[in-house]
Amino acid sequence: MNIFLDSCVLHEDYFFIGKGHASSRKILEYAEEGLISLYMADVVRLELRRQYEKELEEKNKVINKHNKDTDRLKIEDSISIINVEEQLDSFDEFYDNLIYNVDNFIILPCKDEFMQDVLKRAIYKSKPFSEGKSELKDALIWKTYFEQAEQNGLDNCILLTNNTTDFCGKDKSKIHPELALDSQKFKVINSTFQFIKELGAEIETPERRMVVYAERTEIDEEFVLNHIEESFVDRIIKHTEKVIEGMNPCDVFDNDFYMDGYVTGSYSETLCCNNVSYEVIGDLLYIYGKLSIAFDSESYVYNASRDKGEDHFHFVGDATLIFDVTFSFDVDHEGIDGDIEISDTTLQDVC
Repeated sequence: MNIFLDSCVLHEDYFFIGKGHASSRKILEYAEEGLISLYMADVVRLELRRQYEKELEEKNKVINKHNKDTDRLKIEDSISIINVEEQLDSFDEFYDNLIYNVDNFIILPCKDEFMQDVLKRAIYKSKPFSEGKSELKDALIWKTYFEQAEQNGLDNCILLTNNTTDFCGKDKSKIHPELALDSQKFKVINSTFQFIKELGAEIETPERRMVVYAERTEIDEEFVLNHIEESFVDRIIKHTEKVIEGMNPCDVFDNDFYMDGYVTGSYSETLCCNNVSYEVIGDLLYIYGKLSIAFDSESYVYNASRDKGEDHFHFVGDATLIFDVTFSFDVDHEGIDGDIEISDTTLQDVC
């Protein structure tokens, strides 16, 4: 899901705090978790910055008036003037941190080549321009957004704006028919609150969280081996030891005379993991593969000609047994392992 922000939905909410409700904060959290991609045109960021600056300047006017009144009334209650430049630096730092630390928060630059198209729209009063209005900013925002969607093949695009006059027709949930000639990929939602109300449940499903987890995780041999060593290696060892208990020395040494005997094994090391694949089923990630695991073994055969007092079995040799263990296990969206199933264990090599 690709969400494109207009400045009006963040008016006076420059830092995604959420005025009155936490909907804007929730949308940013969705981007941080990778559940949505959140786009902001640089034009929008600059407009928000200017709005923030103007609001700070207005606050300083109020503070100055307050301080003059307290001086006049001989009240020791002065308030420090806001350092506007410091606050603007904090604004810039906030958005820089979003850009560098949140993969799914993307600032889109306004390209120089956009201006020719925007100028043509302004001359012919094509949307988002209209008679008596000059909406250069809105034209640049729309140009930035629809080209991002069209050039990158994005689907499920939502323009988050309450500027329905310039971006919409009679239906406030749809892009204006003139703008739809540029792109038909966009639906319009008029507030962050409405966005959460309409789509929050869909975005937050365990199934979607699992799909995002799988997309953001490099599920390779190293990933799988780490999970096995952390959660399942003891069970695999016990399982393979039982397989060894059912073996005969002739399975190890390929000697038909070893008709009666037994083999003992002790875990040596996990060698590697291969044939890794995975699929998302419901709210779980199922991982499949083969684990190569080594055991030190000793083989004993029945001593039919033993003398009195001798052991019933005598030692015939030792070897390292390498098994391929075919497995599957599940992982939830937080990376916590569930259960493992071992479907096959094959003696692959004897060293």
